[in-house]
Amino acid sequence: MVGGAPREWRPGILALGDRHRLQTFLDGAGFTSTSIEGVGMTWTFADADAYWTFLLDLTALGPLVASLPDAAREAVRAAIDARLAAFTNAAGVALPSRCWCALAIR
Repeated sequence: MVGGAPREWRPGILALGDRHRLQTFLDGAGFTSTSIEGVGMTWTFADADAYWTFLLDLTALGPLVASLPDAAREAVRAAIDARLAAFTNAAGVALPSRCWCALAIR
C-alpha cells in the first residue's frame, strides 16, 4: 500500500473522485495540515456528438465502449443521448460537476 491506497488502485480521470480516498493519500504523505473543498464546475460540449467523442477518446470508458458489439455500442450511445437531453440547450451540452481541490502543507 502507498499512502493507504489499495494495491489495485490505478490513477485515472476519476481516481480521486472519492473525498475519503484523497484524504487518505494526503494523510499517508505526511502533510501536517490539509484542507479539501468541493468546487463546482461545468463540462461544456458543442453537442452530444462532441461529448461522445470526448468519452471515447479521452476517458477510461473509451476502450470498453469500443470493444462492444455494434448493437450494444449503439444502445450505450442511445442511453447516453437520452441522459444528456436534460443538460442540452441551443448553446450545447453543459454538465454540472464538482471537483475536489486540496491544499496540503508539510
